[in-house]
Amino acid sequence: QPLPLTAKERKKLRTQRRHAAERERQDAIRAGLVPPPEPKVKLSNLMRALGESAVANPSAIEARVRAQMAAREAAHARRNEDAKLSKDQRTAKRVAKAERDLAEGVHVCVYKVTHVADRQKLHKVDINAQQLNLTGVCLLVGGGPGGDAPAPAAPPPVSGAAAAAVSSAPAPAGVSGCNVVVVEGGARAHKPYAALMLRRIRWDDGWDDEDERGDGAEALGAGLTTRPAVRPSCTLVWRGLVAKPFFKSFRVEQVRSADAARKWLADRGAAHYWDAAAAHNATQAGGLADALETEELLGADFAGATVGLSGGGA
Repeated sequence: QPLPLTAKERKKLRTQRRHAAERERQDAIRAGLVPPPEPKVKLSNLMRALGESAVANPSAIEARVRAQMAAREAAHARRNEDAKLSKDQRTAKRVAKAERDLAEGVHVCVYKVTHVADRQKLHKVDINAQQLNLTGVCLLVGGGPGGDAPAPAAPPPVSGAAAAAVSSAPAPAGVSGCNVVVVEGGARAHKPYAALMLRRIRWDDGWDDEDERGDGAEALGAGLTTRPAVRPSCTLVWRGLVAKPFFKSFRVEQVRSADAARKWLADRGAAHYWDAAAAHNATQAGGLADALETEELLGADFAGATVGLSGGGA
């Protein structure tokens, strides 16, 4: 098996191939095997290319030049259209790219979200994971961490077909406490998803510093809250490599309590993700987020060093 070439070597070989093909074309023209191409006439080089013939009938020559320019533009658009992939081909290409990315290793990220304010944010968490071919779960706890109060029935899963119906109405599943998002997939797919969770979504949208008060959150009933007691945030709890994925697709699940959330993950062999999120504290969050941004700025691989939970659920 030949050694892989560097980007500089691949660029050099491509240049050599283009030069060789151009020399062959010029030799064929000199030998009379191929007719020479018409001069590429533009309005800017009209006089230099056509010479005296351009002076004899300038209006006709200009019309002919404009027709040639339009024909070249139409041929360019036609080549682009022929090179376009069909919808099925684009889907197959995207799936093949995701499979190649996943073949390099199953990367896992665990996020802890203190409060999901509305369905719009929940939709972004769900649909972006599906579009990036990530598997996992978004666990929404009905009564907050350790809460035993029953929660209303979970809303139907948000999918791409329901995108138009997504609004900023309060989400009954979004509550204060420990809501956990676990995503599995290739390293390249995790980068845009991490940017979504840590930067793009404004979890504290509409929050005012005066809202942060010591008398607790405003109660809605059944353990739910309309306004959390602390500023809503999303933190990266853990990331690393596992031997194989625990989930087959991405889904949104609502559970009654923290114990039920842990049991839901334990049934799939992933209880350690919940333990890591429940034990996570805010002082760790800034360091992990800063480390992630530093890796992106330096162009380092997302796989980097495993941070947070040891063992990784392999």
